[in-house]
Formats: sequence, C-alpha cells, structure tokens
Amino acid sequence: MSLLVSVRPRLRKGSKVDIYHEAGKKLLGVIDNGETREVNPIPDDERFEFDWIAENFIQNEELLKAQYHELEKLRLYIDSGLLKALEKIAALAKQNDVTFEPYKKALMAIFREAKKAEGEISHRTGKKLDLLGRYRELLNIEQEKGPHNENPISSIVSELMAIDHYYTQFNDIAAKHYDKKTHSVERKHFKWYLDGTAEPSKWVYAVALEVLAANKVDVFDIGLDPKMIIDTWFKMNTKRCADQGALKAEFANVFKPSKGIMALLK
Repeated sequence: MSLLVSVRPRLRKGSKVDIYHEAGKKLLGVIDNGETREVNPIPDDERFEFDWIAENFIQNEELLKAQYHELEKLRLYIDSGLLKALEKIAALAKQNDVTFEPYKKALMAIFREAKKAEGEISHRTGKKLDLLGRYRELLNIEQEKGPHNENPISSIVSELMAIDHYYTQFNDIAAKHYDKKTHSVERKHFKWYLDGTAEPSKWVYAVALEVLAANKVDVFDIGLDPKMIIDTWFKMNTKRCADQGALKAEFANVFKPSKGIMALLK
C-alpha cells in the first residue's frame, strides 16, 4: 500500500482530503463534501487502496456525521492473497455497476460486535453500559435501512449460544410457554441450525427469542426483520391465547420493544 493522505481543515467549508501517490507525491484525487474527484489517472494496482481510503472518509461523514479532520488512523493488516482477490472483485464490480462497499460493511460489523459486547458486559455486571453513546443511534438507523439477515436462525442461534446455560433456559421456556417436552431439541441441533444444515420449527424461533429477551438481548438489534419476529411470536402464541390485546401486552413485557416496533403490531 503506497498512498499518502493529507487532511486540510478549512474554516467555512469543512475539511478537504488530498490523496497522493507516495512516489513523487503526485496528487491522485481529492475528497470534498462527500464527493471524490480524481485529479490524475490512478494506476490499476492502487485503485482499490484509493477507493478504500475514499470510502473511509465518506462513510464516516455520512454514517457518523464526523468531520474529516476528526478521524483517527487505525491500521488493518490483511492476507496478501485475500487483498488481491478484493482488488479484482472491486474492479469487476465497478465494471459491471455492482455496489461494493467493504469499509461500510466492516464498520457495521465492528459496531454490531461492540453492541453485543456491551450487552453481555451489562448483563454480567448488572450495570447498564453505553459507551457507544450517540453512535448507537446513528448506526442503528443505518442497520434498520439495510437488508435483513436472509438466514435469521443463524443470527438467533449465534446470540443464543453465547448465553450461559442457554440450553436449560431454552427447555424451561419451551415446557412452560409452549407445552414442549424437555429436550425436544437436542444440543447438537443448535449447531445444525447455526451452519444451515437443519431448519427448526417455528416454535424453536419463538422460544429462542424469549431466551434472548430474558437475558437482556435486544432481539430487534441483531439484524432480524422486526416483522418476522412479530409474526413468528404471535403465530405461535395465538394458539394458547386468543386475546390479541393480552398478547400485545405480553409481547411488550417480554421484548421491551420501541414505540416504532409496537406500531407494527396490527
């Protein structure tokens, strides 16, 4: 990687970013007000790095409302073979008008991991932790706009298996709320659900979601479609309670959803 970055703060128009070719300090492009302008031809072997740098600045401005001069440099080391593959994918994506935003996806993945860790720390210490502050709200908005996980059970089970004694809790709720026999689902089944080699019954979804909620995991914050959660839970619980008003109250008590989520209830 051979490009240099220079951030120039300005009083009225915000910061401006210049990207140089290290050899000879030749100016390749400029990032200004969320737009990238190429000044000189960019060599093929520097194209991916140039676009990666540009996406770094633009996504931080767009998603986090950050000024260019506020950004800190964080090194990323990556296998050379994988880097070459990414470079080829990026080039082909550009040629075929395909969206490829690796930095944005990486940022959202870091955010999800941080939220998960905060939740687990809060649960284990009994103290609410919110170091993410305003970034939680900003990135939650972006997460809700994006596509939801096409394999929701993998998200549910990965969260579930991170909980201490999850299997005992699963069986307790399955027996108490869904009239299922203990060990109707064996431990090994969860690994199958996780890797996609088996598809669980809908009641398994409902029970797992309740276990997560009981352990202070926000089920609406793990990449799932809120409507899928609502439909699954209500479908499985309508069998034992036909009173929709009572079910809505129970749903609110179990999952502590936001007003926006509650508005989705019919």
